[in-house]
Amino acid sequence: DPLKQRQPGNTDGKRNERIAHTEHNIGEKERQHKFDENLHAHVDSLLFSDHRYTRQMVREMAAGKDILNLYCYTGTFSCYAAKGVARTTVSVDRSHTSITWARENMALNGIPEKGNTLVQSGTLAYLEKAQRSCQTFDLSIVDPPSYSTDRAGNRDFDIARDHPILLASVAKVMRPGATILFSTNHQKFDLRIDGLDITGGEEITQHTIPEDYQSKKKTIHRCWKMTV
Repeated sequence: DPLKQRQPGNTDGKRNERIAHTEHNIGEKERQHKFDENLHAHVDSLLFSDHRYTRQMVREMAAGKDILNLYCYTGTFSCYAAKGVARTTVSVDRSHTSITWARENMALNGIPEKGNTLVQSGTLAYLEKAQRSCQTFDLSIVDPPSYSTDRAGNRDFDIARDHPILLASVAKVMRPGATILFSTNHQKFDLRIDGLDITGGEEITQHTIPEDYQSKKKTIHRCWKMTV
């Protein structure tokens, strides 16, 4: 599978553009963590450093919890959670390449495979399976692309349109009192959670954007903390 290129300012909300996969990797450090980078496919970052404060927030919240990382990409949130002594992590992405990168990043950080599960699956399909098997979590990170397409090139997910369905499905696998961290970089996003089994919906964007990403013209991402 190809890799992805982040496009944070695109007004149609497209977050990642797929580009060619190569094997030329280097290491990159963030706080006490190590992550693979790809020199020849590198345009912005496979690390998406605009979320480095959010990752640290996850680490501080993770101790003793079961963590679900949806649209996990290269698994950086899961690495932070595991290093924060999470009881378990589950990382889900439909891309084989992303799961491969996540596995490499966990190995780089000395995170054992046991208790840190990587799942190649579409998000909604995984959530349906988790609900059927009564699997539940204490904290979920939900950072989807603004839209995605199926293999035929048809748009099958639009964050502005479909996020209530997505969040409702996430809520069904969360324990009472659990937390959902939901983020999007869609530039014209309107959160709709009325009628969902979610309370709060506190926007925490100002606490998650590092100083070097702050701009009066564009907000590189928005982020909410929700309670189930």
